[in-house]
Amino acid sequence: MNIILFTPEEINIPLPLNDARALHIKNILKLSPGGSFDAGVINTGTGKALINSIDTRGIIFTFTYTAENIKRNPVLLVTAVTRPPEAKKILKNSATIGISELFLAVLEKSEKSYMDSSLWKNENYKNYLIEGASQAFAADIPEVRLFQSFSECLNNIPDKYTVRAALDNYEAEEPLGAMQYPEPDKNSIVLAVGGERGWSSKERRMLYEYGFKLYSIGERVLKTETACAAGLAIILSKTGLM
Repeated sequence: MNIILFTPEEINIPLPLNDARALHIKNILKLSPGGSFDAGVINTGTGKALINSIDTRGIIFTFTYTAENIKRNPVLLVTAVTRPPEAKKILKNSATIGISELFLAVLEKSEKSYMDSSLWKNENYKNYLIEGASQAFAADIPEVRLFQSFSECLNNIPDKYTVRAALDNYEAEEPLGAMQYPEPDKNSIVLAVGGERGWSSKERRMLYEYGFKLYSIGERVLKTETACAAGLAIILSKTGLM
């Protein structure tokens, strides 16, 4: 953890000694009363936490804000609900890179049972967003939405995402790096990445109908989480946001 994150409710109560964050503070940072650590409140801001005491109640600390959240990059990532191990990587990478929103949909070639994973129950997925933000020394995490179909997902993309790109190995019109990128303050970008078996013909038609253009990021076939990270890195680099 490069920064330890808390919910607004946790910031004013003792941190239990068996919490992973408390173990990190004690065993990795090796802090005691009087010591301080970098901390943040999710989707609020970052600062410093001063340890007042450590007892059976937990770690009692005082938090002081020093900075607002890093501004989220105006990018929406649309991709498939994948195998849970891959989905966890997509969640973490999305928060580390710092996008605004993440839409996950059941695609035609997706395994529908992936949506039944415990990862998506009781917002368990947020743990991986927080882990990703902690890596980035940031407190903001993307908004995540799940969709049972690709059509529902596309229909819910906000109009502000005026620049729309989709990765495709087979029908791409040009490399993603050749895309004409907008000024980031004036336009928002949506990047769509297919699942482990790619887009269906119907999904490609739908992408065109919703204003997407198909791009490639090379001839190699990448895992979904790799393609997501690589595509986002190219977009943010080209727009000057990374």
